[in-house]
Amino acid sequence: MHTLRRGSRDPSVVFLQRLLNRHFDSTRGFPGLTEDGVFGSQTDNYLRQFQAGARSRAGTPLVVDGVVGGETWHALGLTEEVLWPLPRVGQTTGMSCWVVSQGLATGNMTSSTTAAQLGATHGLLPDLANLDRFAAESGMRLLGQTPAAISEIAAHVRRGPVMLAGHWANRSMHMVVISGYVAARARDEAMIRVHDPAPFAQGSIVYTDFPGLFLESNGPFDPYAAIVR
Repeated sequence: MHTLRRGSRDPSVVFLQRLLNRHFDSTRGFPGLTEDGVFGSQTDNYLRQFQAGARSRAGTPLVVDGVVGGETWHALGLTEEVLWPLPRVGQTTGMSCWVVSQGLATGNMTSSTTAAQLGATHGLLPDLANLDRFAAESGMRLLGQTPAAISEIAAHVRRGPVMLAGHWANRSMHMVVISGYVAARARDEAMIRVHDPAPFAQGSIVYTDFPGLFLESNGPFDPYAAIVR
């Protein structure tokens, strides 16, 4: 994980806030940090409190500087990070999430042709047989069953980015890419990083839970198919 400090507006701040919440959740009077990815005064305050009582790998006290570097990440419990270096790319039409997702997952952003079936508005038809064809031409494979736990999807993310098809609350189909996975010592301290082609012409990157994803672009996202290496 890269270095963070007050003023950082970065998706990975969400995981920092999650770890601080886990650390202080039994502390009387702790209000809980909003996991919003904004490293503000409250996050800085509780980080410094954590640093004041923590030690480095060498056993020496952490420097209380409000900076989250390697030693502070380790003291917070970070045990694993798999972060594929993908750019943030926004879809150029309302139905081209599959084009961007395929490009991000395969590293080939130059082509949008496909042997899979498209609808009248050029969206990828979301049935599993069609997604299977789409996976094969991407040099990937459609999982027979979508993982139900973060540990299961993490095993695939370690091999490369994962395309994930799912539904918004209104049941419209969308596709995103799981581009990373981070975990700390406790089993529930794990999150995925998602490169989302939405919003239109911008894209977004978020850290979120799995399988209960919440995406910045449009809220709750229910996955139903995973395309992996």
